[in-house]
Formats: sequence, C-alpha cells, structure tokens
Amino acid sequence: MRVHLLPTHLLFAGKQEVWLANTHNTLRRVLTLFYQHCISFGTLVQTIFLDTMKMYTTILRTILLTFPLFISASPVANTNTIDSQSMSHRLFKRDCPSQEAIDSYFCGHSGVGNNTVFYSDLSDNKTLVDAFAKEVGGKWYETAVNMTQLELWRTQCSSYERDAQVLDKRVSAALAKLAYGRTYIMLGRRQVWNASIWVTTEWPLLEYVKYGIDLIAVNGYNTTQQQPYVAHKNPWVNAI
Repeated sequence: MRVHLLPTHLLFAGKQEVWLANTHNTLRRVLTLFYQHCISFGTLVQTIFLDTMKMYTTILRTILLTFPLFISASPVANTNTIDSQSMSHRLFKRDCPSQEAIDSYFCGHSGVGNNTVFYSDLSDNKTLVDAFAKEVGGKWYETAVNMTQLELWRTQCSSYERDAQVLDKRVSAALAKLAYGRTYIMLGRRQVWNASIWVTTEWPLLEYVKYGIDLIAVNGYNTTQQQPYVAHKNPWVNAI
C-alpha cells in the first residue's frame, strides 16, 4: 500500500488563516486581561496554553479526517512479496479430492463390480488391459471413471500430490472397494514391485474382503495363461 502525501502548502491551505486568527484572538484576550488587571500571571499562562491547545487540536482533527483520502491501493513492496505469496498459497492451496468424494463418485457412476481388472507393470501397455477388460466384460481404472472427470480431479491436486500419486491411489482404492466376485490382476514380465499401487493400495483392500473375491492372475502378454493369484508372485517373469 502506498501513501501519497499532498504538498504541505496544499494540505494546510486555508489553515494558516485559521492559525493567524486564533493567535490574534489569543493576543487580544491577553492584552484585554492585562489592561483590566483582572487576572494573575498564572491565569494568564493557563489561558495562553488552553487557547494554543485548542488551535492544535483543530489542526490535528483536520489532518486525521483528511488523511484517508490520500491512501490509494498499489502493488505491495518487494519486502512483502514472500508473505503475500505464502498467504495466497494458504488461501488457494490445491488439494486432490478426498477419498470420500471419489468413493461417492464411484458408487454413482463407475459400474464397478464383477470382473474388475487391475494391472501391474503394464503402465506402458494399457491397451492390453483395456482389451482384456472388454473381453471379460469388466471395468478397469480408465473405464471406471470418466476421463474428463479424472483430468478435472488432477487439476485440483498440488504438484506434490501429483508426484506422490495421491489421486491415482485414491481412485485405485475406490475401484478395489467395489470389486467383487471374479477379479483379475494382469501382470507384466517383471516381479511385482512391493511399492506399486497394486501392492500398497489395491491388494490390501481386496485381501480385506477376500471372502467375496476370486482373484486370478493373468499374463498380460498372453491372456490365455491364468491361475489363482499368489501374493506377490509373478509366474511369467521374463516370459516372452
């Protein structure tokens, strides 16, 4: 905020006349009292002091009433830039949708249930996942949620959350919560990675409700090869 001060001769335009008039009146009263011999020296000093204070009070009130008119909005100084950015970050901080919000969306729009397909080590070959899901008549990550909705959610996430795959994990969790009956996990050619979303997020939820889950491992590159899933083993490691 920048304060604009008017030149003194403009700010106090007309105030000089007030001061001179007050001074003249004070001197006239003093001379009158002296000539009349009706006051003591102490009373004289008191009278001068009170009249002077009244004059300065008038000027001070004028300044205080006029001062707000000289303030105008302007860019903050550089010294406040960091604090302003910090405040902006606190007020407009991005956050991925909560797990509850995503779960609610899935319950109303996903159609997830029997024949849900999960995958591991096939991020670069999602067309294989999509083709198999269509074959078995099930949903997978990118068909359980509208892609426009998914991109909208991504814009709400902070850069830290995107790096930490917060949204991916929450969507995957919502998918796993609704899966039941015959469920598939498609595997690539490498061992199942212990830090993957499959191991850390999806599998624990399926394991929790495993009494209603028939989990089948599928060779992502040869979907005719299927067998019951054994955590966390990939029987097709390095298979061609």
